[in-house]
Amino acid sequence: MLINEITIRIGGAAGDGIESSSAGFCKALSRGGLHIFGLPDYYSRIRGGHNFYSIRVSERPLYSHTEPVHLLLALTEETIPRHQDKLVAEGVVVYDSSQISPQTVDDVRYVGVPLSDIAKEHAGIALARNTVAFGVAAGITGFDLGPLKSVIRDNFAPKVKLWWMAIWRRQRQATKKVKNTPLIFPSN
Repeated sequence: MLINEITIRIGGAAGDGIESSSAGFCKALSRGGLHIFGLPDYYSRIRGGHNFYSIRVSERPLYSHTEPVHLLLALTEETIPRHQDKLVAEGVVVYDSSQISPQTVDDVRYVGVPLSDIAKEHAGIALARNTVAFGVAAGITGFDLGPLKSVIRDNFAPKVKLWWMAIWRRQRQATKKVKNTPLIFPSN
């Protein structure tokens, strides 16, 4: 089944880079010819509290956000119970299996990927797990990595570019865990 409009939500702690990584992912989706509506939600603190960012993606122009969520990217344990009631039936939760053991519910698919471990291996810092999560989202949905790579080339120093590319190669392996998923990015 092809879905021509989906909502992706990433959640984590304040200071995890949720907003900046989500803005970069939105830019890549737009460069890929898709319409996006990004909606950040965060506490007014420097560190602490739960933040999330919803990204609605479509082939057609968008003017607002919408529920439900098709793909939830959980960087923290708190993210799953806070947002899983917003998931569509058969929605997907990608969680950081290096740090989270989720309480599962029926009609939701859970995919554990060691996001923090992959980030530490390739970038030397667990904070890069947000990037790994978006790489997994691209792999699950079939989004072309070309626009993602262009955002990295434009925004980061050469050393950072190398570890992002290594992370995305690794995420391709991680996404093999999800087969027959109905989540496919729209294509022009």
